Amino acid sequence: MERSTFPLLSTIGMVNWFDFIQRLDVIVVFTLLLTVFFKAIIYFYCAAIGMANLFKLNFRLVVFPTGVILLVLSMVIASNFVEHSEEARYFIPYYLHSTFLISLPLLMLLVVLVRSRLMNKTN
Repeated sequence: MERSTFPLLSTIGMVNWFDFIQRLDVIVVFTLLLTVFFKAIIYFYCAAIGMANLFKLNFRLVVFPTGVILLVLSMVIASNFVEHSEEARYFIPYYLHSTFLISLPLLMLLVVLVRSRLMNKTN
């Protein structure tokens, strides 16, 4: 598991039930690609909305430049998955993962809830 990049894919390749249910790799790869696609779309949408709100621009004006910047940076920063993983380990220490993935979204949720309650009280 430590040596494999995708341990689930390595494991599912060994599945063979009654010589009938085999080759579940396709389902796993399709699921992984679909979830990565939706995750990237959500991040892109949030980045575009955030930049539009930050610079007080129309959302439609921000989408294309953001997409071009994202495309160029994705090709410049890392050319393959292994290089991408090494870059992430080098630049982002493990203690920041919990901050960015858990603490910061919970803090933002708390701010939204407090704001909505304050807005409801004033209305």
